[in-house]
Amino acid sequence: FPEQTGVQVVTTEVPAVSTDRDHIRGSSTAQIFVIEYSDIDCPFCANFHTTLNRITTTYSADQVAWVYRDFPLDSLHPHARIKAESAECVADIAGEDTYWKYLDSLFTPDNEVVNI
Repeated sequence: FPEQTGVQVVTTEVPAVSTDRDHIRGSSTAQIFVIEYSDIDCPFCANFHTTLNRITTTYSADQVAWVYRDFPLDSLHPHARIKAESAECVADIAGEDTYWKYLDSLFTPDNEVVNI
């Protein structure tokens, strides 16, 4: 089909989900994994973050798991990398639950309060 329409298809191999490396909201044995590469300061990523929060609360942890991977776009969002690094520090110090609460707070509009 792509050859007929002149569309170029590019495939990329995504690294496998790893409980040692990745941040996973849901079960590591879930039926479906949504792997997100995200920039904390990206407004489109913030919208998608809200959508994935709805998905992971609608479906059980065994059905859908959300894998978050940092992908700061330095040229567009110069503070995103340091925010991603701070989230990694939170994970190292306080664990995955606190990491996800902190990440949620970074994607929350300034007028909302999230308890970490």
